[in-house]
Amino acid sequence: METIKCALEKHGVLTIEEIAKYTKLKRAVASRRVGYWHGMGKLFRVARNQYALSPDATPRYIPSKKDMRTRRADPETALIYQCFNNMVRAGA
Repeated sequence: METIKCALEKHGVLTIEEIAKYTKLKRAVASRRVGYWHGMGKLFRVARNQYALSPDATPRYIPSKKDMRTRRADPETALIYQCFNNMVRAGA
């Protein structure tokens, strides 16, 4: 619990994948530990797959695929995405 608690104190609201990354646990192990501590009332689920130490923590906004598609529909944003993707393909 101490490693998960330290990660949540440092970073605030985290997903199970982020907890696994910051605590250097495997995802399955982190999921079981988060589930156990959530069941014991030590961790609180503030949004879908987001956990915090207090029940009144504000969940983080994670954009959905639909939101990303609408952002790319904007011509200026689409140009930025295209430039970035070309740089990545070129290996710059």
